[in-house]
Amino acid sequence: MSQNPSKNYDVSENLVLKKLLSIIHTVVDKDLEKPLEKDYNWLKKLGEEKETVNYLKNVYRKNVHINRIQNPSQYKVSDREISIAENSRKELYKEAAKLLIKYRELMEDRYDEEELEELLNETLILPGDTPTLFELYSVFKLLCRMKEDFGLKKIEEGRDAIAIFKEGAKEILVYHDSTGKMSFHEKVEKLEGAAPDNEHLERYRKSVLKHAEVIEKLLDKTDESFYSGRPDILVEYRRDGKLYQLDIGEVKYSESKSVFSDGLKELIQYIYFSRENEEYSLENIDMEGILVLDKKEFLDDEKLSESGIVKNIDFVSKLEILDTEKLKGYEYN
Repeated sequence: MSQNPSKNYDVSENLVLKKLLSIIHTVVDKDLEKPLEKDYNWLKKLGEEKETVNYLKNVYRKNVHINRIQNPSQYKVSDREISIAENSRKELYKEAAKLLIKYRELMEDRYDEEELEELLNETLILPGDTPTLFELYSVFKLLCRMKEDFGLKKIEEGRDAIAIFKEGAKEILVYHDSTGKMSFHEKVEKLEGAAPDNEHLERYRKSVLKHAEVIEKLLDKTDESFYSGRPDILVEYRRDGKLYQLDIGEVKYSESKSVFSDGLKELIQYIYFSRENEEYSLENIDMEGILVLDKKEFLDDEKLSESGIVKNIDFVSKLEILDTEKLKGYEYN
């Protein structure tokens, strides 16, 4: 690029170059910020080139010649401009055009299958254990069943939804291994002073309080809860921000009766203890509990509806039991 201040910097070749640099800068500065902290194998080389990465950032932000080229957010590079850069006598512009074309093809889902397979083999991050993978499989199969046009989010640690649907005032938020905007936590202090008429419940209350007391003494740590949970799947239905329906899912990668019983117990506890602020969900909104198993052959089909709903139970919430075979039938249209 010329260092003559009077030169017009917004020529086709420069526009293509800056557009490409802006994409690379966004990827390095934002998209890869957290992955770089994880020390993934496919990013090791980039992680070792921190000086180069910082140099790239500084050039893009501070280089006087780069800054004289129009901001990429203010223009759209045309096919003609890419063609001009592609046929430039300078290798820099040719390479920029080539990479920008490749980027556009990827964004339009036009790619070579072998290249895609190689990319996924190098960069796809899989859960470290089968149960977690089964949980995610269950989440996305249930999304297919809902048949809404969800916007998917990158799965990260924390409480952010991994899928969101919005239509007017209606909003559906889907969470994995998260409490979302709900609370599943009850403090020990709520048991203080309570005196259940039932002797067994009173013994349980005293045992919880004594446990908190001993833990504080031995570990110098206060155990503030007598109940705390975090569902595998949580679906919040809101209208104008107000919750009107809640689906809670527990996933067990098992075909064991005892594991099934444990999962059902956890699910029912989630239903009873879920609340937003101080308002419990069960008595105030529509709720559904979903228990997902690998196999449920040990259950009597006559006790379940065709869709998996548990029949003939006196419970405010609907309970549904699904397995892998049932999930396979949910396809994305």
